[in-house]
Amino acid sequence: MNLYKTIKENLTVVTLTVSIITACLYMVIFHVYPWESMLEIHARKQAVANHLKLGQKLLDYGYYSQAVQEFEQCLKFESSNPRALVGKRKAYLFLELQKIDCNPGVALAYRDFFKKQGDDDYNLTLLTGKVHLKVGEEDQALELFQKARELYKANLISDQKEPDYYDALSSIGWYHYDKGQFSEMEECFRQMKGITERDYRGFYGLGYALYMKAYQLAKSKKPEAREHLEQAVENLANALNYVPQVAGVNADLGDVLRILNNKVAIDLHKQALSIYEDNELYNLEDNKNTYYTFHLIGSDGTNVSLKERQDKIACAKYQLALDYYASAKKENPRTPDLTKHDDLVKEGDKIRKTEGPKLIYKDQRIIVDTLLSAIMSSTSRP
Repeated sequence: MNLYKTIKENLTVVTLTVSIITACLYMVIFHVYPWESMLEIHARKQAVANHLKLGQKLLDYGYYSQAVQEFEQCLKFESSNPRALVGKRKAYLFLELQKIDCNPGVALAYRDFFKKQGDDDYNLTLLTGKVHLKVGEEDQALELFQKARELYKANLISDQKEPDYYDALSSIGWYHYDKGQFSEMEECFRQMKGITERDYRGFYGLGYALYMKAYQLAKSKKPEAREHLEQAVENLANALNYVPQVAGVNADLGDVLRILNNKVAIDLHKQALSIYEDNELYNLEDNKNTYYTFHLIGSDGTNVSLKERQDKIACAKYQLALDYYASAKKENPRTPDLTKHDDLVKEGDKIRKTEGPKLIYKDQRIIVDTLLSAIMSSTSRP
C-alpha cells in the first residue's frame, strides 16, 4: 500500500524515468542518437552552402561543366534549392551555346530569346553577348561584355578580391584579338592575371597577345620582337603548367617556341598530336571543344573553327611540319628537315575534312617567315 501510494505521489517522476530508460534502450538497440540528427542537418546545410559557392565561382570563371557538377551535388542534399536550380540552368545554357558556332539560324534564335533575359544578371548578360558575337553583331557583343563586368562589380561582396568578371574579361580580350587590336588584348589579359594567377587563361591570353605583338614588331624589323617573343614563351609556359593535357596550349606554345627553340617546339607539337589521337585525353572538355583561330593574317582576316577531330589532328601535323620548315630555314634548305616538312603536309592534306587546318598552316607560315627574318637579321648584326 505504501509502495502504491509512493508511486502515485511521484507519478510524473516515475513516468519520466521510464521514458528515459525506454529511450536509452531504443537508442542502444536501434543505434539511433538524436545528436547525430543535429550534426547531419548542420553538415547538410554546410555541404549545400559549399557546393553553391563553388558552383557559382566556377560559373563566373567560365568552367560550365564543373559548375553543373557542383550544382547537381547541391541538389542531392536539397532537391529544390532555387539558387542551385538557376545556376545549373545557366551553366547548361553556356554549354549549349558552344554547340552553335557554325549554325547562324540557331544562334539568331538564341539571340532573340536572350535579348530580355540578362537585364540585371551578369551571367545572362555575358551569355547574351556571346550569342550576339556568334551572329556577327560584334559592337553589341562588346557592349554586353562591358556591362557584364559592371554588373559583377556592382554585386561584389566587400570581402571578395576579384574586381572584375573574369569570363567577361576573357571574352573582351579575345574580341580584341579578332579585331587585330593586340595592345588592347594584352591589357585585358594582364588584368586577368591580376585577378588570379591560379587560372591558366590569363597566362594563355597574355602569351598569345605578346606573340602577335612580336609579329607586328618583326614586320617593322624592330629588335623588340625577340623580347616580346620571349615574354610570350614565359606566359604560355605558365599556362601549360596548369593544363599540360590541353592540346591547344601545347600547340600554341610550340608555335611561339619554334623560332627560339625548335627542338622543344617539335616535342610540344608531338604532344598536342598525341593528345588528339588519344581517346581518353581527347574527350577532355578543353580538347573536344571547337578550336578557334581568329583574324588569320594570310587570309584577309578570315576566322577558322575546327570542330572535327580529324581537322584538329591535321592541324597538329601541319604545325609539326612548320617546326621542320623553320629548322630548314635556319640551317640549310637542303636539310632532311624539309623532307619531313613535306611529308607531314601531305599527311595533313589526306586526313583533313575542311580547308580550315590548311588556312591555319598558311597563316603560321607567314608568321614564321616574318619572325625568322627579323630575329635572324637582328642576331647577325655586329
